[in-house]
Amino acid sequence: MSLRFTIALHRIGPGLDRDTSAGVPITDHLDWFFETTLDQANSLKTFASSIEDFESSAIATTQLVDHRVAYLDYDGDVSGNRGSVQRLVTGTYQLVASSANRFAIGPIAIEKAVASDSQLDQEPDAHQIRETLLRLLKQHETIELTF
Repeated sequence: MSLRFTIALHRIGPGLDRDTSAGVPITDHLDWFFETTLDQANSLKTFASSIEDFESSAIATTQLVDHRVAYLDYDGDVSGNRGSVQRLVTGTYQLVASSANRFAIGPIAIEKAVASDSQLDQEPDAHQIRETLLRLLKQHETIELTF
């Protein structure tokens, strides 16, 4: 069964208040949103990772609280002055494995690289981040998020 996913660039705002001891990013980061069922009433399994050049299919993340399904299709400000999100990549995936510290997906089908080049011109490094993500997702049959 194919499920939807979105990877979004989260530019943080002054209202984002997180416990730094928990390892949750408090700087700009990527939010990884995953459907785990086709039921739209359910929430999204959500992870955060640093913005980096990914060199392997294993990505260190922090699991966040589940988010609303609307984030699969959302670009814009996050309530409470917590910043803004911009979708970089959307698509479908199949769940390979899920455990207490691992979430593995594959094969992945990229629907689209969401943000247009003109939108990315206003985010200096967003274009490079999107290209890095696309390369990662196309090169590996399975992506493993560890937390």
